[in-house]
Amino acid sequence: MTVLVIMGLILLFMGLGSLSSISFGKLGLTVAKGIKLRSGADSCLEEALLRIRNDWHYSHESFSLDGVNCQIAVSGNGIEKTIDFEVVSDLGTIGGTALVKRRGFSVNLVKMSLNE
Repeated sequence: MTVLVIMGLILLFMGLGSLSSISFGKLGLTVAKGIKLRSGADSCLEEALLRIRNDWHYSHESFSLDGVNCQIAVSGNGIEKTIDFEVVSDLGTIGGTALVKRRGFSVNLVKMSLNE
């Protein structure tokens, strides 16, 4: 009788252990997707900053970069501009806004926010 109770408990704990492993696996995939989307957003914003630095009148564009699609819209005039960007991939969509200022030939990122 004791052996049957112990075997039942062992099977119960093995079942619970495998369920928690599946949950942790799903969590790991979610984190990996989030990291890929955020790195895509970083790449998209970096590309926009380079294009603004080379052409201060740059206004908008759509392109693919590192397996994600970037859509960029730039507004503002003078030394301050606002960059609105959106990254779309098979993992989801993430967007954001960045405020930049021009000083000479350099473009400085003043503020950035992500809209998830």
